[in-house]
Amino acid sequence: VQADPNIWEARLPNGLVKGHAYSITGVKNGEQLDTNYGEKVALVRMRNPWGSAQEWNGAWSDQSSEWRSVPDSVKQEIELRVAHDGEFWMCFDDFLRNFEKLEICNLGPEVMAEIAEMTGHVSHGEKWNTSVHHGAWLQGQSAGGCKNFPSMCFSF
Repeated sequence: VQADPNIWEARLPNGLVKGHAYSITGVKNGEQLDTNYGEKVALVRMRNPWGSAQEWNGAWSDQSSEWRSVPDSVKQEIELRVAHDGEFWMCFDDFLRNFEKLEICNLGPEVMAEIAEMTGHVSHGEKWNTSVHHGAWLQGQSAGGCKNFPSMCFSF
């Protein structure tokens, strides 16, 4: 959530924290999530790395009424957990409205196993498939940088 440097870590009424980094932990496109009303919804599962009760409280949040329209079998399939653990779902439109920047990191099997252990997520024997994409960052087109080093930031 982008923020003026003077108001970083300010808590918003919707539960998000300005200037805070969140992890995307899952995505369900509209073809994968059908409600009882035949509505197809694209959802993004996010996690506050603080792992606290400070979570999104809008549509599709842990306690929102939208979940009543989703069959229990689908809730099980997407591993919906209602807990004040920092992880929450939001619809893709809300994601686009609230986040202006996306940084992609490589979290391989070892890191994900460590995160699963820290969060108590039980592995169901999932297998990892990895792939390599060859290419290059091009200055002025696709190069980026770390926000902690503004002199190294470039626009895509």
